Amino acid sequence: MSSTSKGYGKALKALRERELFELQLKQSNGSYEAYLAYIEFELSSAKVQIPRLTQTLFERVLCIFWQQQPLWLEYISYAV
Repeated sequence: MSSTSKGYGKALKALRERELFELQLKQSNGSYEAYLAYIEFELSSAKVQIPRLTQTLFERVLCIFWQQQPLWLEYISYAV
């Protein structure tokens, strides 16, 4: 039971750390700058980094801003 509580605590902490970025995305109507700040957070938070979440974030922004070559290069660099 304690391992379940520990896992829940980690997931809740990760959610709370990202809520601000999701709110900023919503308030800015999904601006490129808001996405970049969110990606920078994901790439810099080594202690809580969740690779699948970071990949999903890249894919979210690339669906909208697919013509941004620097973003593609950063995504490829991250994936490799």
